[in-house]
Amino acid sequence: MQRVQAIDDVFQSVERVYLDVSYRRNVLLHISRPSDKVKVWHLNFFLHFWLIMFLGLKGKCLYVHSVYKAQFILPLYFLRPVFTEMHGIVPEELASCGSKIGTWFFDIIEACAVARSYALITVTRAMAEHLRKKHRLSNIKTYVFPNMRCGESQTVRSVSASDDVYTIIYAGGTDHWQNADMMLDVIGKLKEKFKFIILTGDPEWFRTRFRDKGLEGKVELLSVSRSEVEDYYARADFGFLLRNDHPVNRVACPTKLTEYLSAGVLPIVIQPNIGDFAAYGCSYLLLDDLLAMKLPDVEGLERMREANRAVIRKMESDSVSTMEDLRAEVLGICQPKTKSIH
Repeated sequence: MQRVQAIDDVFQSVERVYLDVSYRRNVLLHISRPSDKVKVWHLNFFLHFWLIMFLGLKGKCLYVHSVYKAQFILPLYFLRPVFTEMHGIVPEELASCGSKIGTWFFDIIEACAVARSYALITVTRAMAEHLRKKHRLSNIKTYVFPNMRCGESQTVRSVSASDDVYTIIYAGGTDHWQNADMMLDVIGKLKEKFKFIILTGDPEWFRTRFRDKGLEGKVELLSVSRSEVEDYYARADFGFLLRNDHPVNRVACPTKLTEYLSAGVLPIVIQPNIGDFAAYGCSYLLLDDLLAMKLPDVEGLERMREANRAVIRKMESDSVSTMEDLRAEVLGICQPKTKSIH
């Protein structure tokens, strides 16, 4: 939803109509108005299919938030200019979860969306290149817009912990690609050498693991609001981002990583092939080096932080330029005083 909000902010000055379509929900059609310029139709795919098509055809331009949503309006790809938001590479994500039917189904949806979209919006250049190669389409038009909060104030961590004990943070969930169990094994090995903070929406999962792994009292475990997260980043020197070398991670742009870099938190990684960050010159600490206690000194850590702040500034600059171009193109298709359906 953060991503949907980021895109919506680009078009705040124009009227938007959202279609919230579900196979199971919205048996009773209803309409909500979150703001003066936004109308949301809550629709059931089976009961309101023809209404969905009618509403889609009323719009001169459609913006689809992910391949998961493309399945609900597939015929409209042949009838209207459609901009498709690629939050991730869905078939590969489902394959990594062992869903053979889901992988097969969304391979078809993705192929159609990529081939028929007026343009794709991806979170990394690596994702755009992956889609070009996979679908053998060299002329796909793409806009690259990373997962980041452009223009917001960012925490600046200028010095390391004053008590000469480094603090390592983790902010995230327990999804299998986060390697949370591996992270806890690492904490178990280093629990006497660092301070650890875990911010999560699933604290009970961690409490259970703490008991099993003997980590009770060794980790500061919290569930906090988004507005409080940066206060904890300001206390941290390093941050866990343990992603395996997998196609899903090679094209990803983890929001957590952009937040780490903005806050001066040096990421701890298994391997550096995550999205476009290596190409931008991101600095990081390898997990193997952490375990071997091969750590930068205070001056070296600050140089790495400053390099990462430069990465974020460059990504933000590129993102603002991309969004201006995207807005101009979408509004160019939707003539003045017309509605753009998202």
